[in-house]
Amino acid sequence: MKQKRSVSGLGETEMEIMNHLWDLGSGTVADVHSRINGYRKVAYTTIMTVLKKLADKNMLRIEKEGLTYRYFPVRSEAEVKGELADSFVSSVFQNSPVQLVQTLVKKEKLTLSEIEEIKKLIENL
Repeated sequence: MKQKRSVSGLGETEMEIMNHLWDLGSGTVADVHSRINGYRKVAYTTIMTVLKKLADKNMLRIEKEGLTYRYFPVRSEAEVKGELADSFVSSVFQNSPVQLVQTLVKKEKLTLSEIEEIKKLIENL
């Protein structure tokens, strides 16, 4: 399966797998495969290959457990997503977070609750 590249240099499937591992704390190929297969079909070997690539990119640490391997995120979700957000704002919105927020507000159908949550976030800065 060809990886779609995101602004971050991580493919969509790589980010999908990282999200599962952050949620789990750590996991085996079978753990991740089972979770993803719950909503879309993907080959076991594809998950194994992507986990290996993430380890090669120093996103994951591997520990052998008996006959299997367990994968641990090396970097926190907040750290990685913060860097991705910075990269996205830089490359797509010319370093303007205001342009990003304007685009989101104009394009998204925000609920009153979501608008209030965003206002509170801004007020607490």
